[in-house]
Amino acid sequence: MKNKTYSLKLKSHSNKKRLLEALEELKNIYPFKLKAEDIYIEKTKEKGSYLVYIGKVEKQKKRKLIKTLFISLMLIFVIILTLIIANRIVENQNKEKLAEQEIENQNIKKIEAERALKEELKIKKEQYEEILNAEYYPVYPILEELYKCLIGKTTIENISISNDTFFVEVRTENCVKVLRKFEESNNFTLVKMNKTTIVDNNEIVTFSGKYQNSKDYPIDTLSIEEKIRFYDEKIKEAKTNNENEKDISISTYIEKIKYVLKTNLCKEEYIQTKGNLKDIEVECFFTASSTNLLNFIKQIQEIDNPRFWIKEIRINNKANSIQVIVSFASGIEVKADELELLEGSKISIEPNDLSKLFNKSSAIAKTNTEIEKKQDLNISKRIEQIKLLYVGKATINNEIKVVVKDEQMNSLYKLIQVTDEIEENCFFIENEKMIAKINNKYYEVIK
Repeated sequence: MKNKTYSLKLKSHSNKKRLLEALEELKNIYPFKLKAEDIYIEKTKEKGSYLVYIGKVEKQKKRKLIKTLFISLMLIFVIILTLIIANRIVENQNKEKLAEQEIENQNIKKIEAERALKEELKIKKEQYEEILNAEYYPVYPILEELYKCLIGKTTIENISISNDTFFVEVRTENCVKVLRKFEESNNFTLVKMNKTTIVDNNEIVTFSGKYQNSKDYPIDTLSIEEKIRFYDEKIKEAKTNNENEKDISISTYIEKIKYVLKTNLCKEEYIQTKGNLKDIEVECFFTASSTNLLNFIKQIQEIDNPRFWIKEIRINNKANSIQVIVSFASGIEVKADELELLEGSKISIEPNDLSKLFNKSSAIAKTNTEIEKKQDLNISKRIEQIKLLYVGKATINNEIKVVVKDEQMNSLYKLIQVTDEIEENCFFIENEKMIAKINNKYYEVIK
């Protein structure tokens, strides 16, 4: 049997039928008898056309097997390559997602950190403003700003300053010009004018309003962290100052006030403490020239430790001198343990020892008697020009006291009513006149 190849047109669709059809066709053109296993059929590109191999069956089968195997390997390779590429794509996508998630987490952390810093900044600012609000404005800068507004031949008759609120009565040639100066000032707000009267072609006018001044805040260009550090330093400084001031005794505090008064030639009339153990105020009344008064205010508020906060100041400009009442917010408090210590350290003193306080020499007693007689004789001559207003009577600690008012200084006095003058502040009637004795000065009381 020779090896030969024929191109046949076969119509069968199944391999088995196609093989039988090919054998029938070959009977007509091939001289030898053939069996099914002697031929091999291979499809061509032409529809219905097949190559029929005789004597090359094993070789063609092997060839087809190799071709099939190659195609299978190529298919497997393509699948593996596709899987690898797909895996790489998935890995890259996962990496991108992880990177995006990391960036998102970092952004969230950054936003949370910024929010926390802003909240901390807000708290620090509130603490700082609480400290500022607890402090009083220095008086001297307010007087400096008033000087810029009170133009021309304007003089102060009376003035009172309570922290940022002022009330000033002036004598001026033109109250409108003064009001305009207040309006132009950046340091005064809510200014009101009340024209009261005209004296010698001059207007007596009162102005009231509020003082405002720029407070020390961090500049906007600073970062949040820098602003927080700014507030921390200011708060720490304020706390340190407050602690240092609380360690100072009230007697030392008053001693410094008296020293500055004396240094500036201010005549002290009285000085006293007010308020409670946790918020002691020191009030002093003195007279001075305008220059000495201003030197006192400037010098007393330049002291760093302790700081002398002026809670309120009232100035009455008299012909001969200026009368001043100043209330200092000392910030000094007596602590509970100090009270216990003081109570525990009481020393019992025998009556015989205490009686020495009342023993006077005959010369001293004689001198005091002569002084008292002299005071009684000259009391009418020594009554001050200022007259006090009778307010009425009040019961204080089960004791009836007469209440009188100094309208010029806006001060109330509660006095013990006596029939004969005593050394302490008191109220009595002399020659059918009501007399108030206050700090060894005598004032006629009118109703």
